[in-house]
Amino acid sequence: MDSDDEQMLKKEDEDFRRGLLKRVPPKPPLFIRYYEEEEFAAQRRRIVMRNRGFPINEYDIDDMGGMWRIRRLWKSVVGFYKGELDLAGRSERRWRSLNRHLDELLQDIRELREHVVESPPVPVDDNGGFAVLLAVAPASIFRDFKKRHRLGYVDLGEILPLPETVVEAISGLTGPVFQKVFLKDLPPELLLRVFDLAHIHDCRALGLTCQAFHELSLTYVYLMRRLVLRVDPNFVSKRSDELDEIDQRYLCQLKSTMRTRLLADFRFLLSRPDILKRVQNMHIQNLWTEPLQVAASIRPYDVPAVEHFYSPIYRQIVATLSMATHLQAFHLDNYDITKEMLQAMASLNALHTVIVQACSIEELPDLETLPMLPAVLNLTLVPEHIPGYEMVQLVVLFPNIRCLSVAGMPRGGFCTLPYDEFRQQCNPFRTLERANFAHIDDDDVPILFEWILAAGQATPLRLTHFRLELECGLQADELTQLLLALTGAPLRVLALEGVAHVDDGLFTRLAGAFPALTALTLIHRQNLMQTTSRPSQWPGTTGEYARALAAFPALRHFMWNFYIWPLRCGTTFDLALAEAGYPTALGLEECEENCHEADWDILPRLFCAYCPRLETLVFSLLHIALMEFTIVRSADGGVLLRRYREMASSEQFEKNNPMLSLLMTFENPWHIVPSARKSETRTSA
Repeated sequence: MDSDDEQMLKKEDEDFRRGLLKRVPPKPPLFIRYYEEEEFAAQRRRIVMRNRGFPINEYDIDDMGGMWRIRRLWKSVVGFYKGELDLAGRSERRWRSLNRHLDELLQDIRELREHVVESPPVPVDDNGGFAVLLAVAPASIFRDFKKRHRLGYVDLGEILPLPETVVEAISGLTGPVFQKVFLKDLPPELLLRVFDLAHIHDCRALGLTCQAFHELSLTYVYLMRRLVLRVDPNFVSKRSDELDEIDQRYLCQLKSTMRTRLLADFRFLLSRPDILKRVQNMHIQNLWTEPLQVAASIRPYDVPAVEHFYSPIYRQIVATLSMATHLQAFHLDNYDITKEMLQAMASLNALHTVIVQACSIEELPDLETLPMLPAVLNLTLVPEHIPGYEMVQLVVLFPNIRCLSVAGMPRGGFCTLPYDEFRQQCNPFRTLERANFAHIDDDDVPILFEWILAAGQATPLRLTHFRLELECGLQADELTQLLLALTGAPLRVLALEGVAHVDDGLFTRLAGAFPALTALTLIHRQNLMQTTSRPSQWPGTTGEYARALAAFPALRHFMWNFYIWPLRCGTTFDLALAEAGYPTALGLEECEENCHEADWDILPRLFCAYCPRLETLVFSLLHIALMEFTIVRSADGGVLLRRYREMASSEQFEKNNPMLSLLMTFENPWHIVPSARKSETRTSA
């Protein structure tokens, strides 16, 4: 282990003596070394399981911290020889420390090998697969090895070949490559450019590394501020029936402690106008759910108790908003909205994005008496447990919004729309360019289409981006209503997550209605039981849909949830074995490698034949890309393909289909930021 690991182990020993290892550790602001994040996750999981009553002993398999340290040690040494990037630095002093510890470990492994015994082969499946179990005899030698290297669970199959693994990794390499130029040696102009391009979290991480970077980061690290009324993480997901009398007494004490901490954070910001005026994104959040508030004697119907607890917080929110003169984006989460808050927001000329999540508007007077916020261009409303028809009425206060996102909650927390009288007086679709509606109540879906249609009858629609997510997919008549409502809209991006009716003319109708479409997302609902965006068995074949996409002259990105796995093609690799009567059993891994075709490059090539401008083809699974192909055409007309091997949400995936998790952040790719604000941000930084 390197010296950093030794320091960490000393700290663990000290924390153990003080009883701190029983608490869930906070996430470090920066992971620098190899596998540090995985080691932290293993330790956190172990503490959470122990706190929840699961029996865990010292050598339990879930204690993977020691193995992560072993992996980090040898990979760090090999990284010196290969000249790999190492955020901990590749100095000669560090290499000597690492190399010395690795030599000691490898020597101990060689000695341990002499005492390893193998068990007879043990069957592990019905296809002839077997495994050989390893053990150390006598067991005292293994215990000494673990104690010497501070290990809990040890994977013998991984560490025993480690000496040869290291030798093979560095064979042919001349020697360790030491770092000659460090980041702090760069000129200030380049360093400022690094900070300018980095995400705010990366700026904060760089600022923690040394004093020089801390001073350079001051302009950047305060661009975003999060103020949270926290709660014990062990109680976040608990229901009312899971809270006993002891829990209630604990929560009553905890609420005052957490409020005191939050008010202290507000006072610090208010005492530092130099910091507060740098803040551009602010998120004020309340993690106390209604069951926890009731358990802590903050009952919704007990108005005096609610006011006594929350009034100081509301006053500080108003004061903070009033002084954050450069605030551009504001997210209020799980608080009541007050008239004073809206007045403070209305005074912020730079404010262009507002996210309102689980906020009650019951305390507001008539909407006609409230101030308007004409500068706001992006509005996100997530009612959660608040009646949606109430919260959506807030759109009347934002007359110039160009991007509107309204999201209910899946599995029953659907959002309802305002009543007829309100919709007749206020229609945000007259100014909207981007609209994202998710989990709308089924009965209100036709109402949404009528709302859009009414706006288009008065003035031409400006919508260029439209997304609709429904658990029960659109039927044929509803799809017709939607196309009628969007008639004339210059749509470039369309995402329909939930289409129950797919016929031969679907793509033709979409292409005829929106000829300028560049990105299309279609998620099919196979039946009434399928309410999530899992792969679905579309009625046609990939070839039929590839030909249908030819109707879109400008299409560059296509995502759908076509169930691809039934198309896996069997091969005849085992024909000779079958004729011989299968003299040997096939292992499961060998069967998987040979029985199915795994090269799916033919699919994007098929779509390219009909869509000459196609750049991205995605097969989705829930909210990630099951398979994503990027298509590049060479100068000679050839097609180059790149397939993402890991299931994840790529930038293009999120850009064309921003889902609920993105709507509740400042990273929503559909948000419209004035170009003047962008230049101001870069200049001030």
